[in-house]
Amino acid sequence: MFRTADGGTGNGGLPGNNDSGGLTSCYIWNTLGIFPLSGQNIMIIGSPKFKTAELTLNNGNKFKVKRYGPGIYTERALLNGKPLDNFEFTVTDMTQGGILEIYMK
Repeated sequence: MFRTADGGTGNGGLPGNNDSGGLTSCYIWNTLGIFPLSGQNIMIIGSPKFKTAELTLNNGNKFKVKRYGPGIYTERALLNGKPLDNFEFTVTDMTQGGILEIYMK
């Protein structure tokens, strides 16, 4: 339970927590190996921390991220079996569900 500065509960959260979860969401996206560009229909690919992660989206579709290789550098990526040469894809593509495969070196 979060308490506001006046002792009540609500959107104020804990005193000093003024980013409204921004840092937490940044951490979660980065550990998944994908990151949304603010105000754009683009997700960029980074370095996932897990071998597999699956998201259940708001529309009920599933989006899975799979990591191959032990390295820290992204070598190539496939979205539903198709190469992503520029290491990005659209949020619209993501909401359709599917599998993002990221190969590390």
